[in-house]
Amino acid sequence: MSQDNFRAFIHQKILDHSKDLQDWFLEKSKGQVFPFYSSFDIRDSGYKIACVDANLFPAGFNNICEEDQRQASLFIKEFFKKYNLSVKTVLLLTEEHTKNLYYWDNVYVIRSLIEKAGFQVIVCVPGKTILSPQRILTATGQEIEVEILKNVKGDIIISNNDFSVHYNLPQELTCFPPFSMGWLFRKKHHFFQAYNLLIKEFAEILKIDSWYLQIETRLFSPFDVESPLSQKKLKDSSNEMIDFLKKQYQGFFIQEIPYLFIKNNSGTYGLGVIPIQNLDDLNHWTYKLRKKMKATKGDVKKDEIIIQEGIPTSLHDRDHQSTEPVVYMIGTQVVGGFLRSHKKEGSKTNLNSPGAVYKRFCMSDLEITVKGMVMENVYSWLAKIGSLALVEEMKKYNSNK
Repeated sequence: MSQDNFRAFIHQKILDHSKDLQDWFLEKSKGQVFPFYSSFDIRDSGYKIACVDANLFPAGFNNICEEDQRQASLFIKEFFKKYNLSVKTVLLLTEEHTKNLYYWDNVYVIRSLIEKAGFQVIVCVPGKTILSPQRILTATGQEIEVEILKNVKGDIIISNNDFSVHYNLPQELTCFPPFSMGWLFRKKHHFFQAYNLLIKEFAEILKIDSWYLQIETRLFSPFDVESPLSQKKLKDSSNEMIDFLKKQYQGFFIQEIPYLFIKNNSGTYGLGVIPIQNLDDLNHWTYKLRKKMKATKGDVKKDEIIIQEGIPTSLHDRDHQSTEPVVYMIGTQVVGGFLRSHKKEGSKTNLNSPGAVYKRFCMSDLEITVKGMVMENVYSWLAKIGSLALVEEMKKYNSNK
């Protein structure tokens, strides 16, 4: 099956079973507390489409097109109403890095979206590195007044800080997402366990093999990047997984040579992510490779990693750069997204790395390679399944209360 035919096949299956899928999602959603917002990195190889990362504290709202931003404010209003939240003032808790001015454009947009939904917003920081109120100019020249959390009053906390370090939050306030889902505690393999199980149910409704939408992910623990024995065990486990993937590829008549990603089990910003196309690379952990594997934010533990099936992207932008879609949600609603491109990275590498370029698209306008075929339908459903997986994660951490 060609890449274009594969996408058309999945799209048509979703259309054919639309009512059953909606009923399934509503049943799965019943009584659940969803994250306030979330985002999902998606890889589309032309023979497999899957979520490869999930973010509970998404930045990048400034990259969403204006048409989708207008819809987002309505979804925010619906979110507070759905969960009977009596809210007048929202404390928007942010990261404290002031040098990334594009991050603050993201904060400016989030604040604007919440304000347009009818709520007052106070932007604040935990107060570990920023010790007094500041005025920050964003990359596009917007001004944001930033307060210290302990000095302000509000009804609820919406966090855009990923909680990679410990903070003392006001116990009387509900926080979305909860502190216990921060990267100080969260493990990626829990998300992928839940995601793959949900995809299996989804695929049964579509009457297709779940392999087309799943991503093989295995926990490797403990891991010590400085230990030759640990490195050898990692290579053995990686070799075993490659053999497993080869058999799968043969069964689906895929001609590609499988490859892997090694990722820290906790982490954000694309840190600690290494593509492994040649297992011999694991024989020689150079200083640069060890440093990259150790790269995490804050106090996140680095003794667990995941070995994950690599899904190459077959998508390219107008400049012929490798591209992947990133889809954003508020509650159970798909908001929009953007295309992440990279002129220095290839189809089998990590595009979420320094030098990435973000290009806006409106979900209703997203057409990739299939003439007249809107891929929003496919990518949106994967994001919705991702949101259900996050709900399952929160249950695991007893943090959806």
